[in-house]
Amino acid sequence: MCAVEECINSGSQYFQTWTLLQAHIRSAHPPACSHPNCGKKFSSQKNLKAHLKVHEDEATQENLEIAMQDVDSVDQDERPSVKTSEVGRDWKCEWEGCMKNFKSVN
Repeated sequence: MCAVEECINSGSQYFQTWTLLQAHIRSAHPPACSHPNCGKKFSSQKNLKAHLKVHEDEATQENLEIAMQDVDSVDQDERPSVKTSEVGRDWKCEWEGCMKNFKSVN
């Protein structure tokens, strides 16, 4: 039986096998982005998770821009150097002397 509320309200949908139920869920109730003004639908939870990372990175970028505006009163030479391309860089190389960092693919 499909346990999604809209299916229950429209009359329970029963499926003979687990595989048929899963196929129904994928087609009738695909994962969707809950971010305001988005609502995109995806073929898998993995794709939805990757998409949500985009929204997370956008929010981080916006917060960084706001923080940099707050620092406008500080002399240019005293400001920390922050490149917008560094936003979302969450893996740093652990090799001694290496200063590279990378964006995670997960």
